[in-house]
Amino acid sequence: MTLCCRQPDDVGKRWATRVYLRDSVKLCSGASLRVPQFVIERKIEDPSSFTEADIREVSLKSLEVLRQLGSEIQWIQSFVTDEKIYCIYYAPDEAIIREHGKRSNMRVDRVAAVRRLVDPATFA
Repeated sequence: MTLCCRQPDDVGKRWATRVYLRDSVKLCSGASLRVPQFVIERKIEDPSSFTEADIREVSLKSLEVLRQLGSEIQWIQSFVTDEKIYCIYYAPDEAIIREHGKRSNMRVDRVAAVRRLVDPATFA
């Protein structure tokens, strides 16, 4: 299964479509490849008050670091709440997520591996 997302190819200038791997992918050899998904928790004081400019600046820095780290790590989306930011990433392991946080100067308070994805379609 694949999920397509758009991500800036050249920070803030042009967009390119990148294909992201999700769940398990069947290889030509018949073997399956599991692409780990993680939820990152960032405790930040009042993140819901960030301006669009604040969010853009942090996002562009994150995308720059992701490009440096290569295609192994992929930012899917983030959820901003009143007290925390939760980010969804595809990555081979927790270490590269923590390296991304370090290089982009972003907190990484907790990293949790997604073990199962459930949505309304699961039981429809």
